[in-house]
Amino acid sequence: MNASPSNRSREVWTQCVLPQLDYNGEALRKTLTNDAVLLPSGAVLYKVDTARFDRFFDALSYGIVFKACGQSLPTEY
Repeated sequence: MNASPSNRSREVWTQCVLPQLDYNGEALRKTLTNDAVLLPSGAVLYKVDTARFDRFFDALSYGIVFKACGQSLPTEY
C-alpha cells in the first residue's frame, strides 16, 4: 500500500482489511489479485471495477442523505 507509515489509512488497512484477506479460502485476496500486473519496480497494478465502485458510492450517498435529511435525493440527481 502506498501510504506513509504514520498514515491512518495504513493502520486501517493492516488492522481491518489485511486480516480479511485470509478468510473464506482467501476469496477476497484472489478477487483483488485477479489480473494484477507486477511492475519491474515491485509495484503492483490491480484491475478495478470502477462501475461497481460508482454504484456502491451512489447507494452509500443516497443512504447518507436519507438518514441525515429524512428524504431521498431527487431522481434527476
